[in-house]
Amino acid sequence: SGDLATWQPRLQPIIPLAGWRLAGGVDANGSLRFSTQETELAQAAIQLNQLKARGPNVFIDEPIVKVETAGAWNQPKATLTLGSTTLQASAIALRADGVRVVMGSEPSLVGTIDFRGDVGRLSGWLGSPDQPRTSALAGSMEESRIEMGYRGQTLVASWNVSVDNLTYLVAPARPAGATASLASTSAAANAWQSVWQ
Repeated sequence: SGDLATWQPRLQPIIPLAGWRLAGGVDANGSLRFSTQETELAQAAIQLNQLKARGPNVFIDEPIVKVETAGAWNQPKATLTLGSTTLQASAIALRADGVRVVMGSEPSLVGTIDFRGDVGRLSGWLGSPDQPRTSALAGSMEESRIEMGYRGQTLVASWNVSVDNLTYLVAPARPAGATASLASTSAAANAWQSVWQ
């Protein structure tokens, strides 16, 4: 357990985190076997509190993220293999089975991921908190699945994503000459407008 920012340098050899800033509390338990050739994680439970992850065009703020997983990283083959893995957060919940990621000269990703989530919260991950948003998505993903694997020598993916009440919203235009404080006094000025549903 401890501060995620202090764990980032320790994770760097097995998870490429260049360009990312991580903050929040971490509480983890499990068994880790580490060597220069291979790292193996026995069944582990990880909870991240007040997660803030900043990367290239990604801004994740989650109050609690829970992960249960097991897996292995093979350094010479640059391959990550995961056992059954679950992730729960306010924006998304998923279960991944049979996942294998190869990051070498011929990268590939195989496995099955079942997920559901809040489209609005997920789209919020792509907007900088320092810039006011001018558009947003809303809706909920239910019973969705991505399957990735090889057919012969070709890596293929199939997905089925079910989204209920998908809505595209835009921020209302501020009246010409209005100051921020004047515009904020009107409830109508703060209402997002639905462009399509």
